[in-house]
Amino acid sequence: MLLFSYVVYSQDYKQTQNRVKSIYLYNFLKDIQWEGTSATEVSICLLGKDELFLELEKLTGNRKVQNKGITIKLVKSPSECTTCDLLFVEEGFGGDMPNSGLKCPSLVITSGFFLKDFSTIALLYHENRLQFYVNKELCEANGIKVSSQLFSLANQNIVKQ
Repeated sequence: MLLFSYVVYSQDYKQTQNRVKSIYLYNFLKDIQWEGTSATEVSICLLGKDELFLELEKLTGNRKVQNKGITIKLVKSPSECTTCDLLFVEEGFGGDMPNSGLKCPSLVITSGFFLKDFSTIALLYHENRLQFYVNKELCEANGIKVSSQLFSLANQNIVKQ
């Protein structure tokens, strides 16, 4: 009975975590603009996260962000970032970590880790709370404009460079 309770708790915890992360991803899109794009859809790519895919799909449904439709797809490698507006990579995704030479024009959101030349936004636990860091230099280099409101909500002290 105790084991069953732990399994149910564990599944609920993971589902809650995925729901919270999907809300972060969706809300980030509201405060991000890409230079020189006139696309009618925003493409979100998830690196091997089936559970998050389901939560994000439920959340976005037929919603739009900045008058653009939202498509969500699973990808197998960080190198597929060129086909995405947003690439989400979770720590321990099971593949090779991107090398420092990989240049992604997309918004790359990493969860549980930060790579200076790869992570545009990092979701990190700090003091038992999920917080985020915005890599301003990489945003500027990739032509990604972050609203001042989003930047003011970021915790720029959780990453030591």
